[in-house]
Amino acid sequence: MKACKEVREEGRRTSRYDFEGHPVRVREASLEEYGGSTEPHSHEEMEFVLVREGHLLLEAESGVFPLEAGQGAFINAQCRHRFFSEDGTGCQFLCLQLHPVLLCTSRYVEERFVVPFLSGRFPCVPLSGEELWEKQVLQGIETLFARQGGEEVLENQLLLFEMWLNLYKNVFAGQEEPGGIVKERRLTLLKAMTDYIRQNYSQKIKLEDIAQAGGVQKTSCSNLFKFYLRESPISFLTSYRLRAGAKLLTTTNATVTDITYAVGFSSASYFVRAFRERYGCTPQQYRSAQARQEADRLRGEEEGKGGGCPPRDMGKGG
Repeated sequence: MKACKEVREEGRRTSRYDFEGHPVRVREASLEEYGGSTEPHSHEEMEFVLVREGHLLLEAESGVFPLEAGQGAFINAQCRHRFFSEDGTGCQFLCLQLHPVLLCTSRYVEERFVVPFLSGRFPCVPLSGEELWEKQVLQGIETLFARQGGEEVLENQLLLFEMWLNLYKNVFAGQEEPGGIVKERRLTLLKAMTDYIRQNYSQKIKLEDIAQAGGVQKTSCSNLFKFYLRESPISFLTSYRLRAGAKLLTTTNATVTDITYAVGFSSASYFVRAFRERYGCTPQQYRSAQARQEADRLRGEEEGKGGGCPPRDMGKGG
């Protein structure tokens, strides 16, 4: 039987936000959770990282950056990256992810101060903490982590703008792309279309429906997805349906056929084929593998209560 592998959107990860409709999330992580190295991945969100204890290596499209305690980095949206350690030492770090749409308070701000810098020219910006502005950005990560789950949404929004302003003034200023190239590359429109998919994936959806959700033509819709997400709208829809199907496989006892239609696939054979291509195993094999992992986890917890070593927390990555 082919081994079942965990794949998150073929290296793309999806974040769960602290507040529905407010796309920002901050959390603490450790290299130990991933066996010393995360898999290379990317996501729609920009990411700020702060090392709290130990050290790690950040590999991004622009190189490999060693980060010590008190240092961090800005990782641009869609930048493929990973965190790892060469010497096997532990590392505790904070990850702050925010969708660029949070910074787009108006079309002018979006086109002038946000979109031009979401390009391959700025995949990663190391933050040594030596400059005052870098210290302010890194402190902002700590502040947002301390406030997580609280109701200081407006305060957090202000702080995010201050962090972006520091990056703009000290890194991006003077590096704008020529005017006019962002005319049809609207982050707000893309967000509307991806939200439409997430809310209606279980229904029959055509390219025209997705484009209509953003108020654009089909060609502009496809261009937006390919420019920012590096895939077509239909591919994004299929990927989201597969993630939803994988979740139902591990959280319900529904049959594969029932799950097929629940997540919007037209036939069980198509669902199984697409699932195998994405996850490397059939839906039934995936369900069995996840059940075994959960049983092992529970058995480890019981052994830990009996005086043995506590089980490792295999948390989700950022």
